[in-house]
Amino acid sequence: MCSTARTHNLFYATNIRWIMEGIKMDCENLAKCKFFTFISTTKTGQSAATGFAMKYCKGELRDSCVRRRVSKALGGPQYVPDNMLPNGYPLAGTNDVEWPGAVRTQVKGSA
Repeated sequence: MCSTARTHNLFYATNIRWIMEGIKMDCENLAKCKFFTFISTTKTGQSAATGFAMKYCKGELRDSCVRRRVSKALGGPQYVPDNMLPNGYPLAGTNDVEWPGAVRTQVKGSA
């Protein structure tokens, strides 16, 4: 096998591995996460949503997503406030005043 073919095979194998890791790393709540509907109403929000998704939903910060932890603890993504960022803070320009006590307890527990 020539070096070009070997390089191509290695490149292909590496890309397949990354794709497969990405598939199994996707957050189970991604399709139902109301945060993305909430934030994606503006062009700036769409860019931010893409960034959050790449880091938290599909990336290395998946296990540190507070939204995901609150969802697991309370029984599903429907119990996570729309305006909660993946780090547990409210989206800029909003607040956590209306978040239920159970949500606040989970957020504090993850800090």
